[in-house]
Amino acid sequence: MIKIPVIPKLLTISLLFTLPAKASDIGGISATSNPVANSSGQATVNAYQVLNGTYMNSTFTGGVNCQSSTLTVTPYAGATFGQRLPFEETYQEPVYDLRDIDGDSVPDNPGDILFEKTIQTLQKDNLNLTAGFTASWSKSLDKKMVDLCRTAATNQIALQQASLNMKVLDYEISRLKHCGNLAKEGIVFASNSKYAAICADVRVMNPPGVLPDHSHSIPEVEIDEVEEVTSSNPVEIIGVHERKAPWASSP
Repeated sequence: MIKIPVIPKLLTISLLFTLPAKASDIGGISATSNPVANSSGQATVNAYQVLNGTYMNSTFTGGVNCQSSTLTVTPYAGATFGQRLPFEETYQEPVYDLRDIDGDSVPDNPGDILFEKTIQTLQKDNLNLTAGFTASWSKSLDKKMVDLCRTAATNQIALQQASLNMKVLDYEISRLKHCGNLAKEGIVFASNSKYAAICADVRVMNPPGVLPDHSHSIPEVEIDEVEEVTSSNPVEIIGVHERKAPWASSP
């Protein structure tokens, strides 16, 4: 019987594992990350609405209605005030004792406060003042129609002025007539009456065919010689005593 020796081979597999190392385990140094981010802001939004209405209209009698350009100016003013309560300019921040003298990665005096430092809050009140104005201008694009409407308005005003002048003339003539008739009859307002001014400027003249009282001086004339006019022609006799009219027929 033949025996064959078997030499077992051992396969050794080494596995390497990397274990995390803390900063506190390296040289006894303690590193603490404490990021701080502060952000504050304020936004004020002011909205102003402009409403465009109808055009400015000018209405006249006779159905004349004209539109004109319109300029609208709207002033505005506003104020905003912001305040934080309670108002504190500074606050005290504690500084803790993080010393680890024995190196066991544990503070020797946990919770102990070494001192307090003053931190400014940068807190402040906000006051915003806004002022300004908004303007809008509206204009008709049909210039021809605008010009025609203005012409119609001008003519309408002229007609109204003529009608007014006619009424004033009728009133003055009526006042003159009534005041004159009353004055001829001897009826007048008293001088201290408040209505005396109505007929104060009316004067009554002589009516047609009536002569006022008057007198003439007749000078004396001496006749030295009287010439006797004798003629057989009647026209010559008429020409001596009166002027013959051009349209008169021959005798």
